Amino acid sequence: MRKAITIVMLSLMPLLAMAQWQGFGQFPGAPAGQQNHQQQFSPEAFKQFLEQFIREKAGLTQQEGQRFFPMLHEMMAKQRDVQNRIFANMRKGNNAKTEAEFERIINLNSELSIEDSKIELAYYKQFHKVLSWEKIYKVRNALYQFNMEALRKFSPTPQHRGAWQGPNNGFRGPQQHQGPWQNNRGGANK
Repeated sequence: MRKAITIVMLSLMPLLAMAQWQGFGQFPGAPAGQQNHQQQFSPEAFKQFLEQFIREKAGLTQQEGQRFFPMLHEMMAKQRDVQNRIFANMRKGNNAKTEAEFERIINLNSELSIEDSKIELAYYKQFHKVLSWEKIYKVRNALYQFNMEALRKFSPTPQHRGAWQGPNNGFRGPQQHQGPWQNNRGGANK
């Protein structure tokens, strides 16, 4: 059960990161000075930033990236569909009244989590046609690191627990991308 929860959380992280930037109108690819709450989320900029982050952290060549990233985005789209079904099913729990209804919700979510893992495994086998297992491992680590940084960006520090810290809360992306995270005083968050 713990493994299933871990798998679901890891597969949700890119979606959560994108949702956080979408909800707050902030994303790492925005030009400096355009970081405000009225700014529109750009899925293309987010996608480019994610690709650059993975390319740097996993050491992918340009050719590997051109062949790999379409497969990654296809996998993430399929996983997003499964996660949307999980969320829709979980919302049913708000109106559930009987043990049988809760059991159905839990069983369906478990089956959907397994489906999500099967999608991931199938795509890892496809990735191996383009990348070595070592690079696939590094891609997984890069995705995990990207998601942890995104979550850290929006989580409060211990001294300000419970208070939102704003959009410039120190997302530490690749070195050349630190400009967009400058705070209002002009210094970069680190």
